[in-house]
Amino acid sequence: MRRLIAATVVMAAQALAAAAETPWHDSLCLGRGGYWQKRIPVRIANPRGEAVEGEQVELAVGKAPPQADLAGADIRELRLCKADGTELLYRVIGPDRKELKDGAIPPAGRLVLPVEAAARSETTYYLYFANPQAWATPDFLKPARGGPRPASKPAPLGVSAGAVESLSLKPAGAGDAWADPARWPIRRQILLPCSNGQDRDCLVQVDVTALVRQARRQGLAADATPDIRLSDGARDLSCCLRDDRLYAAVRLPARSLLRLYAYAAPRPAEASQDTYAALTASAVNLLRNSSFETAVQKEGTSLPAEWQAPTGPGQGSIIDGGKVAAKAARLQVASNDKKQWTGWIQGAAAEPNTTYLYAAWVRCRDVSGKVSLHAHAADAKGKIVQGGFLGSGRPVGGTADWTLLAGSLRTPPGTQRITCHLTMNAAGTVDYDGAILAPLHTASPGEIETRSTAGGVSLWPVNAVVKVFREDTPPVRSAPVRASAGDNAQRLTASLHAARNEREPLQLAVRSDRDIRNVRVQVVRPKSAVEARLDCSVAVVGYVPVDYPTNYYQSRQPAWHRMRPTRSPGCDGWAGWWPDPLLPRDTFDLKANQTQPIWITVSVPADAERGKYMGWVSLTAEGKPLADLPFTVRVWDFALPEVSRCKAIYDVRVNHPLWKPPGSDEKETWKQLVRFMAERRLCPDTVFPRPKIDYRDGKVVADFADFDKAAEYYFDELKLPHAYTPWPFYLFGWGMPPRDKFAQKAYEGDWPFDGVDRSKLRPEFKRVYQACLRAYWEHMKAKGWHKRVIFYISDEPFYTKPHIIEQMKALCDMVHEVDREIPIYSSTWHHVPAWDNSLDVWGIGIHGVVPVEQINKLRQAGKRFLWTTDGHMCTDTPYCAVERLLPHFCFQYGAEGYEFWGITWLTYDPYRFGWHAFISQSDTPTNHYHVRYPNGDGFLIYPGGPVGVAGPVSSVRLEQAREGVEDYEYLATLAQRVQAWKAVDAAARFTAQQAQARRKRLEQAEAALKQASELVSIPNSGGRYSTKLLPDPDAVFRVKQALGEAIEALGNAEK
Repeated sequence: MRRLIAATVVMAAQALAAAAETPWHDSLCLGRGGYWQKRIPVRIANPRGEAVEGEQVELAVGKAPPQADLAGADIRELRLCKADGTELLYRVIGPDRKELKDGAIPPAGRLVLPVEAAARSETTYYLYFANPQAWATPDFLKPARGGPRPASKPAPLGVSAGAVESLSLKPAGAGDAWADPARWPIRRQILLPCSNGQDRDCLVQVDVTALVRQARRQGLAADATPDIRLSDGARDLSCCLRDDRLYAAVRLPARSLLRLYAYAAPRPAEASQDTYAALTASAVNLLRNSSFETAVQKEGTSLPAEWQAPTGPGQGSIIDGGKVAAKAARLQVASNDKKQWTGWIQGAAAEPNTTYLYAAWVRCRDVSGKVSLHAHAADAKGKIVQGGFLGSGRPVGGTADWTLLAGSLRTPPGTQRITCHLTMNAAGTVDYDGAILAPLHTASPGEIETRSTAGGVSLWPVNAVVKVFREDTPPVRSAPVRASAGDNAQRLTASLHAARNEREPLQLAVRSDRDIRNVRVQVVRPKSAVEARLDCSVAVVGYVPVDYPTNYYQSRQPAWHRMRPTRSPGCDGWAGWWPDPLLPRDTFDLKANQTQPIWITVSVPADAERGKYMGWVSLTAEGKPLADLPFTVRVWDFALPEVSRCKAIYDVRVNHPLWKPPGSDEKETWKQLVRFMAERRLCPDTVFPRPKIDYRDGKVVADFADFDKAAEYYFDELKLPHAYTPWPFYLFGWGMPPRDKFAQKAYEGDWPFDGVDRSKLRPEFKRVYQACLRAYWEHMKAKGWHKRVIFYISDEPFYTKPHIIEQMKALCDMVHEVDREIPIYSSTWHHVPAWDNSLDVWGIGIHGVVPVEQINKLRQAGKRFLWTTDGHMCTDTPYCAVERLLPHFCFQYGAEGYEFWGITWLTYDPYRFGWHAFISQSDTPTNHYHVRYPNGDGFLIYPGGPVGVAGPVSSVRLEQAREGVEDYEYLATLAQRVQAWKAVDAAARFTAQQAQARRKRLEQAEAALKQASELVSIPNSGGRYSTKLLPDPDAVFRVKQALGEAIEALGNAEK
C-alpha cells in the first residue's frame, strides 16, 4: 500500500534546466479562458528498483531550496500536472496538519503529491498558479491508507521544487468595443491562450448553444438557424456551424491571449458557402484522403487511398455522390454475413491528454444496428492504452440520409497514436464522407452579453417551465417603475390558473441598467371579489456553476489523477451558470445588466372560492419603488384529490455530510424530507427506518416498532401511494450476483460464483430469505399497507447475459413462492421476453427503447409498468421539460408512475459545484471504473445548511415535477368526467337542445384530451434534450387551461 513519505531531495541543476524547456500547459482544467501566469517545476527522484504508482510525498512551502515558493498563492488556482499534461490531484495541509481547500497557501504549509515514477528514474511535475479566472476544483488527493509494513524500509523518494517560472501573454484580437450592437445584440467573449514561442494554427471549437438559445429567446423561430459570426475585431473568421458548435481554423499568435467574440442575432442565417469541406482539406486535419477522392485499384475495385479496406464480412468501394465532395466510401454487409466489426481504418500520430475533433458524414440504408464513429488510442508500441476505446457522434441506424456525426474526444495518458475506425457490427449499407480528426482547442467562453433597449428597471413574467438566465432581456413591454393607476392598462400582467388544493408558480424576471442592493420582493396576496385571500411564498432563484455539459463520463485512470470528461456532451445545455435552487428569501442584490428570476408560489386551499383573484408584486429598494406587476389567479370549480393517482417516486439518499450536520438526527432528517416531498405530491422510495429483521437460531427475529411508527406517518398521515420493499430484500444490480442475505450465500462456492449454474439457488439461502420476506409481507398485509408496496428486485440487470437471465428467473420464483401477489419490479429499461413470467412491474425507458405496441401487449397481459428515468433530470437543460411531462407520459401510455433514482444524492456541495465527482463503480465483479453522472442527476432538493436555511431547499426542477403530477390529476379528472357523461348519455333521455349542448361540452373535453396527448410521443429525444422533447413550452399551459375549462364545463354529469 502507498505510504506517506517525508521527502528528501536529489536534484541536479541540469534537470531543472531541462524542465524549463517544457512547453507551458494551456489546457488545464477549469481555466475558464484565463491562463496560468506562474509555475514551479518539481523534480521527483525514485532511487528504488521498482516503479512507484501513487505513493504520496510531501513538499514543503517556503523560499529556501528545495521548498516550493507558493506562500500566498490561492488554492483555487493551483493545478498539478506531469510533463505530458496529465493532471494529478494534490492536498494542501497547514502548519497544524489540517487540510486546506480554500484561501491562501500558508508560508509553513506543505503540499502532498502522488508519485508516478519508473524504477531508478527522475520525473518532473509542474505546479501552476496565478490564474484569476480559474474556477475552484472540488477534488483533492485523499490521504493514503495504511497497509502492512514492508520487510525492509524502502529508500525515500526525493522531491525538490525549482524556481518560479513566469509567463506573460500579450493581448491580441478584438477589443471591448461592441460591433454594431443594433444588428448583433448578443455576444460571447472567447479567450484563447497560446504560450508557444511561435504562431500556431489550430481548429477552435466554440459551443454556441447558449447563443442559439438566446437568439430564439429574442424571437428567432425554434427551427431556424441564427445568424452567427466570429470576429477577431479586424475581420470575420471563416466558420462552420454544426449542431450548435462553431468550428474555425484560427492562427494563434505566439505568446498571446487572443480574444474573439461570437456574435448572434435573432434572425435566420444568411445563405453562405458551407465551410465544412474547407475544414476537411485544411492542414489541421490529420486524416489523409479524408473525402475519399483519391482511389487505388485492388482486384478491379476502386478503393480509397490511405485507408485500410474492410477485412471482415462485407464489401468496400468508392461511389459517386458524396456529401462533401464528389466521392464517398461505401461499406456493404449482407444480412446473411457473419456479424463482426468491419469497415475503413486509418491511423495518425497523436498526443496524450489532448482533445480532438472526430467527425464524418454518414448515410445509412437498411442498417440492422447502430453506426457511430470509433477510435482506439494506443501507445508507441501499438498497445491500446487504458481508457483508449473512444467514440464520437450520436449513433444512427436504419435508413437515414447524410448525417454529421461529430464530437470531441480526449486522449488518455500514454497516447501516441489514434486509429480511426469507420466501422460497424451490423448488416446494411453505410456511406462515409468528409472525415476529420484534428487537434481541437475547445474554447472556454465567457458570460453571454446582451444589449437591451429597455432602460431603468424591468420586471416581466416568464413561463415557469423555462429557465431564466442572467443574460435574458425583457420583452418589448415590461413593468415600468410604479407610476399612476392609469398606467395599469399598458403594463404587463401575469395570469395563473389553479384548481382547489393546488399550488401554482409565478416566475418573474427583473433586470436593471445599474447595480441595486437589497431589492425586496413584496407580494399583495391575491384577493377575490368576496375578500377571500390566497397565500403566497417568495423565493429567489439561485445559480450554480456547470463545468461541462451533461453526459455519462467514464474514466479508468488511477484515483490520484484528476479525471475530466473525455467524450462529447449528451444534452442541449452548456458550461456556465444555471438557475436551479429556490432560495427561500425575499431580498437580493441586483447587478447591472444581469437578469434575476424570482419564484412566487400561490397556494390554493381545498375549500377556496372559485373565481378570479387579483394580486400584486412590488419591488423596492431602500423603501423606494422600483417596479411592480399585477397578476390574477383563476380558481377552477374543482379540487385535486388528497392522494395522488400518479406515483412520482424518488429515492431519498442522505449520503453526503451536508445532510448530516453536527447534532442532526437521521430519522428526523428523513421525516423532514418526506414531508417536503409529500407537500409536492412526490413519493419517497421506501419507509425509514426499515424493520429490524434477522434470522437466528432457526427462526425469524423481527422488530417492527420503529418501522410501524414511520409507516403510519408515511402511509396514513401523509397518504403516500407507494413504497418499495426495504432495501435489505433487494437482490442484485447490473451484472452482479446477489450479495449475502441474512448471512446466507445465494449459490454454492465463493462469490462471485464464476461458472455456477445461476438457476439453482442454495436451498438454505431460499429457506432463510423466504422466511424473512414472509414475516415482512404478512406484517404489511395485517397493517393494510401491502397494496402500496412494490418488490424492487434488481436495477438495470444485464438482460443480454445468459447467466443474468437465469439468475433473475430463479430469484423471482423464490419471491413468488412466498406469495404470488407480491409485485416484483425491475428497472430493465428494455422488454426482456425471457422474464415475462417473472416480472410483474416493468421499468421502461420513456425515449422509445420499447415500442408502444409492446407496451400495450404487456398491459393486455396484466403487467404493470413504471417509467424508469435515471439520467434524464439534469440541471443543464434550458427547459424543465421531462420533469413536467413525465406524468403526461404516464397518462397517455398507461404507466402507473415513474421512478427516479435519487432526489438528495450529492457528491459535492451543490451550490459551489453543479456537477458530480467521478465515483468508483463496478457493474460486474471484474469491471471496475470511475463514472461521472449527469449534472444534477440524483438530486432535485438542496441541503439548507450552506445557505443558512433550516431544512431542505427546493429547486425549479422539483417544482415542475410537482406541476407535472398536478397535470396528471387534471387529465385523470377530465377522463373520468368524460366517461361519466357518456354513461349518463347512454342511460338518460334529453331534449334535442340539451343533447346538442351536452355534445358540444363533450367534444370540448375530448378535444382537450387530444390536445394533451400531442404534448408527448414515443420515440423521443429523452429528457436531456429538453428543447426537442418540448419545442414549445407554452403548449403546456395552453393544454392545462383547456383541461381546466373542459372539467368545469362538464361539471355535474346529470345536468
